[in-house]
Amino acid sequence: GAGPAALALEAALKHSARAARAGVFVLDRFAAADGPVGAAVAAGLRGRAASADARAAAGQALGPLDGATVAIKDNFCSAHAPDTPWPTTAGSRMLETFHSPYDAAVVERLRAAGVLVVGKTNLDEFGMGSFGTNSAFSPTLLPRDDGDGEVVAGGSSSGSAAAVALGAARIAIGSDTGGSVRLPAAFSGVVGLKPTYGRISRHGLISYASSLDTVGILSTSVLDAFRALDVLAGPDDRDATCIQEEWQPLAAASAPPANGLGRGIRIGIPVEFRAEELPQASLDAWQRAAEEWAGAADCEIVPISLPSVRDALPAYYVIACAEASSNLARYDGVEFGHRTSTAVESLREEYTATRVEGFGEEVKRRLLMGSFVLSADAYDDYYVRATAIRQRLVEEFAAAFCSADVLLTPVSSTAAPTLAQVRELHPVSAYVTDLMTVPASLAGVPAIVLPAQGRLSTPMQLIAAHGREDALFSAATQLELLALS
Repeated sequence: GAGPAALALEAALKHSARAARAGVFVLDRFAAADGPVGAAVAAGLRGRAASADARAAAGQALGPLDGATVAIKDNFCSAHAPDTPWPTTAGSRMLETFHSPYDAAVVERLRAAGVLVVGKTNLDEFGMGSFGTNSAFSPTLLPRDDGDGEVVAGGSSSGSAAAVALGAARIAIGSDTGGSVRLPAAFSGVVGLKPTYGRISRHGLISYASSLDTVGILSTSVLDAFRALDVLAGPDDRDATCIQEEWQPLAAASAPPANGLGRGIRIGIPVEFRAEELPQASLDAWQRAAEEWAGAADCEIVPISLPSVRDALPAYYVIACAEASSNLARYDGVEFGHRTSTAVESLREEYTATRVEGFGEEVKRRLLMGSFVLSADAYDDYYVRATAIRQRLVEEFAAAFCSADVLLTPVSSTAAPTLAQVRELHPVSAYVTDLMTVPASLAGVPAIVLPAQGRLSTPMQLIAAHGREDALFSAATQLELLALS
């Protein structure tokens, strides 16, 4: 009979049509798509699944993810091949026909671990969005829990979260700049991990904001998220921001590591996260989760103050937009990507027409904001002040972890909205969705989101000190067990 990898693949293929209808996969180019392209992809995957099962039967599995189905956010480069024919679009018309000549470091490491790459997932264009509605191709929508209509999957890693939620992949790779893995995890009901900045190589990740972009992981369990981290983490000479120390695997066993946290841990509650945008029901759920966890595991609840959190959101958007305006300057139609077919009389007109046609409204908005804050008249008032706030936040987080082992916070001020509700939002109101996630991004510290399940009535975020994924793994495993008990 078929082995575990083959059976898991068939289950993923079975869910592919539903996932494609939900806008999970860029250009609907998924393994089970009809036609010769889809047939070649499916045949290649089935062959690799059979090989994974054969290795497992011989006691030669490449690791715990050998034969696992994995979807990859479409801002990671993937080399074009007959059984991986997808372009790398970043969710943009600008790169709609771009086929990468190489694999991102993440893709290389996944392939070496024996995973089955089932498709490239939809996203907010160039990672700019909180709801999964800014893709140039389609929004990503999920059915409501009560079956009455649809809600957005969250962004920008919308397709990756939805792929896991809908069963089309066991694990999905995303990128998190200011919450782009954690927000869709909360909205889609899955686990979302953002490691320490630089823990996973960004080589081959299409840049949005280079000092913030972090490779993240979406899965249905804490253990699977850290299994994927074990595969992906580690030094890479091709990424100057990558942490160069060797990674010590955390999830080799099914229990948290001995050097992590046990009973009696200190749960920090940052008082500044009690924002006015947070509804009372979320505040109550936050308090209840902390008290139940403390009671079940003999933990101590410690109030923590991070004063600069109040300024984190505007500082984040100043820094992110400034870096985006620089990173996206390369898309001019000359070397790769979209090039205007409109008749023009100068190179400047060609650049302008290409960028007007190739970029969506949100990308244009952020590029304009970024260009403004870097201008001579605004640089000191905006960019310099934002970087100062960021440095204060780094110092405040470091001090907080002298008093607490992990921080427990809400994830978002709102539950997953409908597409109509998102389209009614003013852009600034949409940015407020990132209120709870950008502080960890600015500080570069690891964080994980656990979905609303069991005794957790609302999604919760855990934040650990810089480089302390071991503590995060232990605490998240403990909270997950509590939620499911």
